[in-house]
Amino acid sequence: MDIQTQDQAQTYLQSWLNDHAHVLHFDNPHITPLAETPLYYSFTFSVSNSPQTYHVKMSKPEHLDVIQHEAYMLRFLALQQVPFVPEYIYYSFKPRFLVTTFIPGTQLLASSDLSSFVDHIAQTLAGIHAIPLREYIDHFKRDIVSAEKIGDLIPDLPERFRNVQVPMTITHNDLLPEHIIQNEQSAYIIGWSKGDVNTPYIDLAALFGSTHMSIDHQTRFLETYHHYVPFQIDLELMSALEVISKP
Repeated sequence: MDIQTQDQAQTYLQSWLNDHAHVLHFDNPHITPLAETPLYYSFTFSVSNSPQTYHVKMSKPEHLDVIQHEAYMLRFLALQQVPFVPEYIYYSFKPRFLVTTFIPGTQLLASSDLSSFVDHIAQTLAGIHAIPLREYIDHFKRDIVSAEKIGDLIPDLPERFRNVQVPMTITHNDLLPEHIIQNEQSAYIIGWSKGDVNTPYIDLAALFGSTHMSIDHQTRFLETYHHYVPFQIDLELMSALEVISKP
């Protein structure tokens, strides 16, 4: 089916949900438009047999791989029982759309008060970074090294840092404020279309730089983070990366 508009996507998805409700155990699904982005159409839907709200992203024809990769990442994170990310429900290859749980709340802003969420985000991110690479290698059938010279990954670094060996972990790779949803209970990391293996410094520098996190909050964040990962973050290298990553 050639879907070119948000309305066409909504009509298709409502029909598909009605036809497959018994398979997914959804009673009376009702879909509502959420947003249209350059990459995909976005909707939420509710069902009468659950208080849970669900989220659907449908790829635009020219960006098919975006939703596919996010689906693969969320399936992998679900297998690892990673909390505080959207729960994978279903992925359709044609047309490409992804169904997950919907995370209510507000997007983090660069000016947000992070004091209530620093420890929570640190623990969530550390849990992801601590997933053994062997799990990822076995799941995606890829050869990956466990450490790299950071200069090979980020050539813009000052010369004195380029030969530093850094760990390689599962990373989000786009950890900007709009990909963190905060609500009264917790903070969730969403938007996994760029997730892959990289150095954890990438996520930390993006988070610290884009949120303008204070030194006190960074210190508190790393104290919590270091409880859950088998490596230590080099603070000088971290500072150099923040300068590069700031918008």
